[in-house]
Amino acid sequence: MTLIQFLNEKNYFLEKFCQLNETQFKLLQQGHIEGLDYFYNQRESIIAIVRNIDTKITKCLMAPDSQKLTGPDREAVKKAMAIKDEYVNLIMGQDLEIIAHIDDIKTNIFNELRAVSSSKKVVSGYKSEL
Repeated sequence: MTLIQFLNEKNYFLEKFCQLNETQFKLLQQGHIEGLDYFYNQRESIIAIVRNIDTKITKCLMAPDSQKLTGPDREAVKKAMAIKDEYVNLIMGQDLEIIAHIDDIKTNIFNELRAVSSSKKVVSGYKSEL
């Protein structure tokens, strides 16, 4: 494969990562938290694939027979890199939204647990007076 093909393949998996984030965020907004383990495993799988592609890109660039990019190839690399930057920025924003939403869910759960604990204390205090 050529450098441009590797860059395009990387962008394909970054797009899949964005789609995965988007789907999970929608599920979180609906209160579905049961699939978080699966979500994190899928993310890790995609990250492993991207790392593998990065290794291939590095090998491609370090190969003794690698040639300097000219004209259309140079533009194709620039375009692929710009797309990669867009995906990375999108992923960072999505991750911040997902983390914030998970934190909100955790806070709500802790507040509910505190309320239940307080209610139990009141009920047990009432029962002890009887």
